[in-house]
Amino acid sequence: MIQLLKKYSIDCDTNAHFCDKIQYNEATPKEIAQYKMHVFICKLCKTHSALNTELSKACSRARLTTMPKTAKDDLKAKLEKEMNN
Repeated sequence: MIQLLKKYSIDCDTNAHFCDKIQYNEATPKEIAQYKMHVFICKLCKTHSALNTELSKACSRARLTTMPKTAKDDLKAKLEKEMNN
């Protein structure tokens, strides 16, 4: 059992990365298992995971939009023109 824990143990940075991958449905089953085991043990990562989930939900509720590509290109051209003058 201890060998299994050592084999699948991860550090907090890796766990944070796995947390993001899980939220975007990009994690492998092994990563999910490692994440769950780490969160079970690490209180800090459990808190991070909960806050990350709340942030994702808030962003979804905000109905954020991005600037259209044409507007970005126009703004970029204006900035370049101003910088060259």
